[in-house]
Amino acid sequence: MSLAALLLLADGRLPDGTHAHSHGLEHAVERGRVHDAGSLADYVTCRLWTSGRTDAAAARLAAAGVDPDGIDDAWCVRTPSAVARSTARSLGRSLVRTASHLVPEQPIARSDGRPPVQPVAFGLLATAIGCDPPETALATVHGMAGTLAAAGLRLLSLDPFDVTGLLHDLRPDVDAVAASTADLGGFDDLPHASTPFAEVDLERQAGMPNRLFRS
Repeated sequence: MSLAALLLLADGRLPDGTHAHSHGLEHAVERGRVHDAGSLADYVTCRLWTSGRTDAAAARLAAAGVDPDGIDDAWCVRTPSAVARSTARSLGRSLVRTASHLVPEQPIARSDGRPPVQPVAFGLLATAIGCDPPETALATVHGMAGTLAAAGLRLLSLDPFDVTGLLHDLRPDVDAVAASTADLGGFDDLPHASTPFAEVDLERQAGMPNRLFRS
């Protein structure tokens, strides 16, 4: 397979459950911190350089053959939100089901048989279909940008052309975040930059009674 296949797997429209998550954006919209295309762009940029970079690094290391159990544990330690950890485990489980159809001869799992969190599962699947670590990191960041932008489109009823323009303008950040993971040696090097709002949004959104997204 190829990078094109990996980008398809990173697409929020893939029926793996990603499309059902805004990763806290819905709460940010409800609180008024994200209210138009400009504030959405700022939100996505911030998420790419924080949790997005952590995800890209985890996926890249998994694709490079680093111990997936160690990456999984390190990723969880660097993710304070219990909702974020639960969501990543659920999405990892869905991705493992997808992988069982694409590469049935290469099980995607932790050593105890449990599915890894989503970025680790994505990295293992990437290498199973023949993609390299740099491609894996790029596809991970691309997928997060697309998922958040698509959620913003639905939540704010934005002009689709404005959201497409937003993604176009984010290309340098997508490239730079992916490239920033190039020199990591192992799971102890996993970056862990975050912001309080990103964690709070996820937790508060879980308690919203009429939310559109699961997280």
